[in-house]
Amino acid sequence: MALTPAEKMKAYRARLKQRALGQLPTAPILTNIPPEKRWKASIDQAHTLLQTTREEMQSYFEERSEAWVESEKGEAFQERMDALDTLLEELNSLI
Repeated sequence: MALTPAEKMKAYRARLKQRALGQLPTAPILTNIPPEKRWKASIDQAHTLLQTTREEMQSYFEERSEAWVESEKGEAFQERMDALDTLLEELNSLI
């Protein structure tokens, strides 16, 4: 049975949390790969994670009522999505 993107993301976040708590070893640095390729791969991973988050946020936003969208919470949420869009654009310039 294949995992959904949301299930994959949940498992990934759980692994990150375990690693942050010292329950998992840190990921090894692959010294046989040139640093530029490692860095690009890291930036690509960050971009993918943020893009997935942005898409989930957009879906959440679209499911809210018009009253919520126009409320302070909705406007603050939209500002967070806009900030994420800016960050994604900046990451695109590094890829």
